[in-house]
Amino acid sequence: MSNQTCSLCFSFDLVSNGGVAVALRFERAPFITQEHTLWLPWGRFFVMDTIVMRHEVNDIPSCDLSSFTRPMPIVLPAPLTAGNIVPEIQ
Repeated sequence: MSNQTCSLCFSFDLVSNGGVAVALRFERAPFITQEHTLWLPWGRFFVMDTIVMRHEVNDIPSCDLSSFTRPMPIVLPAPLTAGNIVPEIQ
């Protein structure tokens, strides 16, 4: 990766027995998850192509609620009708 210029570059080594298929899953927030299945040859080094992870751009639609009236509830206390009641011990 010495020829590339990026603000966030990572590299890593992975050791495995050859002659098998390996499924790799690349995850890192806020990028889109990528999955790659590779066939690793027996007794040889394998260099994988560079993986470029991209941001997911979501244009979430917004709702304009300015034309709706907001409810203004009136809260009134209920009268106590059972005589001398102490609210702390009910």
